[in-house]
Amino acid sequence: MLSFGGTKNGAVAAEAVIVMREDLLADVPFLRKQQMQLGSKMRFMAAQFSALLEDIRIGLAKKYLGESEIRLEQLAYLMGYSEPAPFVRAFKRWTGTTPMQFRSRQR
Repeated sequence: MLSFGGTKNGAVAAEAVIVMREDLLADVPFLRKQQMQLGSKMRFMAAQFSALLEDIRIGLAKKYLGESEIRLEQLAYLMGYSEPAPFVRAFKRWTGTTPMQFRSRQR
């Protein structure tokens, strides 16, 4: 028997069990996910995606601040923020310092 799938990896509709021996097939029932299980997996996947996106934003923001003279307004926009203030708050939450303080320490 070979199992691919999603219980640990967060897959929603990609779980499969392949039975190599026909004599074992009768012991493997066909099961469908219940609605609550799918909702739980979707929340799990959304949380992982949000964490990944935040990690990417932190890394890119630090790179831009350390290696370029990009303006704060432009950086906020590149990081997905509509204006600088929310970006500054997020950056301070991530690093404990403001973007401008971070930039001055990198030089």
